[in-house]
Parts: sequence; structure tokens; C-alpha cells
Amino acid sequence: MKIHNLRQPSTWGQICAGLLLMAGLASGTFLVRRAVFAPPVKAQSGCSAATLSGEYGYSGSGVLVQDGASIENAHVGRLRFNGAGTINEGKEANTYLGVNDGTAVILGFSGTYTVDSTCRGTATLNYEGGTSATFSFVAAGGGTDFVYVARDAANSVYQGSGTAINR
Repeated sequence: MKIHNLRQPSTWGQICAGLLLMAGLASGTFLVRRAVFAPPVKAQSGCSAATLSGEYGYSGSGVLVQDGASIENAHVGRLRFNGAGTINEGKEANTYLGVNDGTAVILGFSGTYTVDSTCRGTATLNYEGGTSATFSFVAAGGGTDFVYVARDAANSVYQGSGTAINR
């Protein structure tokens, strides 16, 4: 008899669950709550820079590493993909735990992006003030959505997702 698991968690989900279990074992503390993992985003095929076109809103979080200190971050913003590899009209609001009394820092940006045939891509954003960041992402839903992760030279890490506002 062959048994099929139709709701198998993703590898990342298994890793996260394992880390939570190890943390609980080490501290003697356990969360009595069922962990819910989002289904993994599966890349499509036949994508290109034109897959992402129009205005998108996004939100995410991360850990900024600055002068050796780790600072939690939350960010929201909007940007416009032109469908040919250019990002413009970008605006992002960032809040940092314990910095500026939580007052948001607003940054404008522009940049470039690429999308391969499997809908995986990279984007380089150039922020006002001279900083830049490179993100890896996956486009989904025919280009209506994307998920992203980033890590910079200082080991700051960000993740989040975006959805088309006007295509």
C-alpha cells in the first residue's frame, strides 16, 4: 500500500519547525500553538522582465546590521517596474526598533531588475543618499505578486512580498 502525503511542508518550513523545537528544548519553553506554514511559492515558466510591469506595493521585515549592532526593521513601499528592466518611482518607509523613537525614515529609490524564464530574478535598488541593495525574488501569479529576500555585505537580511496595485 502506497501512502501519499498531499500536504507536505516545504523544506524551509521543516527547518523553521526544527529550529523552534531546538530553541524550546534548550530553553525549556514551548509554544502550544499549531505552526502554520504558507505553501511554497512555485516559480512559473516563460517569464521575462515584462512579467513585472506597473505599480506594486510591498511590505517586509528584517534585521539591519550597523556598526556591529543588529536592529530590527519593518518596511513598506511602492515601486514601478517598467516591464523592460528598470525600476522607478520607488518610495519606501522604514522603521527601526529603538531608533528615532520608531519614526519612519522615508527613502526614494530607482534601480534595475532581471527576470529569467523560470520567474526568478534579481533587483538592484539605488537609494537616495548613495546606498544600494540587491534583492533576489520570485515572480508569481503571472506577475501579479513577488516574494523577495536580500542580504548585504554587512549581513543585514530582509524578506517580504509585493502585489500589483495597477498593471
